[in-house]
Amino acid sequence: MIMLIFMSFNWWLMISVAVGAGLGHYVWGSRISGSSQSLACH
Repeated sequence: MIMLIFMSFNWWLMISVAVGAGLGHYVWGSRISGSSQSLACH
């Protein structure tokens, strides 16, 4: 779904996805439990 938003070349949607991803990482990224915090999903 995110790929389709970027392929539509709608700048407002691209900016909102990037800002939302950044805010989500800032807010919930610090809550990752475990010894190593990384962006890897596995």
